[in-house]
Amino acid sequence: MLSKEIEKKIIYNQNIQAKQVRLLDDNKKILGIYSIEEALKLSEEQNKHLIQISKEDIPVCIIADYKEYIYKINKSKKNNNKIVNKEIKINTRTDLPDLVRKLDNIICLIDKECSKIMITIRKNRNDKLDVANFVKNYFIGKNADITNVTKERDIRYIRFQINKKK
Repeated sequence: MLSKEIEKKIIYNQNIQAKQVRLLDDNKKILGIYSIEEALKLSEEQNKHLIQISKEDIPVCIIADYKEYIYKINKSKKNNNKIVNKEIKINTRTDLPDLVRKLDNIICLIDKECSKIMITIRKNRNDKLDVANFVKNYFIGKNADITNVTKERDIRYIRFQINKKK
């Protein structure tokens, strides 16, 4: 479905309506400004297509294989749409070394693959909020350059959403 939508938007070969084009090769090296007839001849000599990349006064065109170009665009669009969310649950009775290990693993996850991590701290009736404050301060203090921390309160749970900084 995605490739059909993209194929409709791509202008190539005889459908390009310009007198001159700025020409690029497969490796995106600038070849110069050519008339549309010369650019079409160059693309036919290489057994490839002349594909319009951008619409400007002098449109930018690339000499490439049409199917490969569509494949690359589809692949990049699919990779851009990936959003990985994880949730990690912590109990307020978790010991400090285990807690630090979990928080370090969260930082590794954010660096590698995740865009959002939800940390849920489950509190019992008689437990204090020391763990929640420790987790909050850990991300705000030590790793402020890596994450943004937002807090949301509930009766039984305390949730922190940590986003990857762009």
